[in-house]
Order: sequence, then C-alpha cells, then structure tokens
Amino acid sequence: MDGSWVRMSDQELTTVLAQLERERNIAFGKQLAIIAEMTSRGTTDHRGLGCDPGVWVRQVLRMDCHPARDLVRHAQALHPSHTPSGADIPAAMPVTAAAVQTGALSPAHVRAIHTIMTKIPLDARDEDRANAETLLTEAAEVIEPGQVTHLGRHILARLDHDGPEPKDIDTQPRRYLRIRHRGRYTAVHGELDAEAATLLDTVLQPLAKRRSVEANGGLPDTRDPDERHADALVEALQLATTSPDMPTEARRTSHPHRHRTPGRVRAAQPPGHADHRHERRTATTESLRRRRHPRRTRRPLRDLGHRR
Repeated sequence: MDGSWVRMSDQELTTVLAQLERERNIAFGKQLAIIAEMTSRGTTDHRGLGCDPGVWVRQVLRMDCHPARDLVRHAQALHPSHTPSGADIPAAMPVTAAAVQTGALSPAHVRAIHTIMTKIPLDARDEDRANAETLLTEAAEVIEPGQVTHLGRHILARLDHDGPEPKDIDTQPRRYLRIRHRGRYTAVHGELDAEAATLLDTVLQPLAKRRSVEANGGLPDTRDPDERHADALVEALQLATTSPDMPTEARRTSHPHRHRTPGRVRAAQPPGHADHRHERRTATTESLRRRRHPRRTRRPLRDLGHRR
C-alpha cells in the first residue's frame, strides 16, 4: 500500500485511513494494559531504582510530564490491579476498557470519558455510575470527544442536583506555598495576592540584577532570570536570618560552621565601623518604588505658558 496512494479511489483511501486509526487505538489500549501491569508490579527507572509510574512512562515513551501522568491514570482506571498484599482491585471503567481493546475509542475519547467519570459525586449509586459509563462509551463510538464532554456535563447535572459548591469571593486573598523536598533539591510552588507579590518584587528585584564583570570575579554573569531570582531569594533569606526580629530558632548566620550569633558579630566589629548594607538596601528599595509609582510634580506656571 505504501507509495500507491495516488492510484487509490476516495473510498479506498477513506477505508485505509479508518483502518489505521483503529489499529492505532488498539495499540493505545495495549499500552494502557502494559502500564497498568507495570504499575501494579512497581516501576523502576533506567538505573534500576524504584520510581513513580509517570516518571517511568516519560523515560520509556519520551513524553512530557502531564501526558505521561494522564496515561498512568487512564491505565489504572481501565484495568484491574492488586495491592502489595495481593488483594484484587477491580477496574473502575470496565466498559470503556472493552471498547478500547476493540479500537473503537481514541485517546481523546478515553480522556473525555475518564474526566467525566472522575467528577461523578462520591455518593452516587453504583448503578448510576455504571449507566453513565455505558452511555458515554456508546456515544463515544459515534461522536467526537468534545461532544462526549458535552454529554457528560448533562449527566453530571442530573446526578448532582446541587452542583459544585459556590466560591466565596469575599474571603481573604489566597496565599499558599507548597514545598516538596526531593533529595538534593526542593521544589517550591505557590500563589500570592497582589500585595504580597508587590512586596516580593520589591525585595527580590534589587538582588536579582545581573552582576557586573568586576563583582562576578572577572567573568560575565551568564545566569538566566530564573537563576537570578532563585539566588536573590536565597540572599534575602540569609539577610532575614540576621534580623533581630526573627524567631530564636531561625536566628543563625548563613555559615553553619560559625557559632557566633549576629549580635556577637556586630559587637566584634571595631569601634566606628558603620554597616551601610541596610542603608543601601533601603535606598535601592525606595528608588524602585519611585520608578514604579513616580510622584506627579507640579511644573512652574511659566513652563505651562500661564497667562495673567
């Protein structure tokens, strides 16, 4: 067949394209079955060490993080598994799994069905849950994924009459910081409101400037903006630990091997020594505020062409 597309009729090309799509869907179903089996066994990375199933899928299939994790979630929902103790866990979506094995559903259809099924209320009856999966799967065999999502919203509206809980917009601004320690490094993710974000920018921007060649030991500063902001955050934290307003447990110098407290360090400085670091930081912060919010100055009347 390869190389002979030009000699085929429109009907023949349509048939071949549909056949290739079905074969791809069947291969997708086999991938999910393999991922489910490896997940139940325990996945390992290229070094032979245990790792998250999503990481293993990324390494094997050379995928991005989110699509790889989606594959793992689909595989766990469509196929049965067992716990480390040997107890069997039935598949949450057996009807969809059967349709995938025949090649009737594409990855986009599976994603749409799985998304709707995860939103069904926990207190819904098992019969309603099974009927919803059957209805979505049968519809997915003849309609597009977007239409499956639209149908699923109608099903969710019938199963959950109260709807989602209303969001209280009058609550205090949301701030959160998620810290995950991962071996040698730590992942930090969070959100700040406008006031806290302005304060963060005011503190970090003066410290995140690109260093001059002289200040960088005769070498150009090749750090990208993300690296400069990370270094600025660490420097700000080091400066904060020397503040007398910090709690006692966090009040320690940036060098763990030095046992002198910040008060002793200042007391050990020679008489007449002035620490201008705080003055420079204050001046830099104040100048940054003025650049962002310049004060409106009045011009003399003669400059405005005032006429008496």
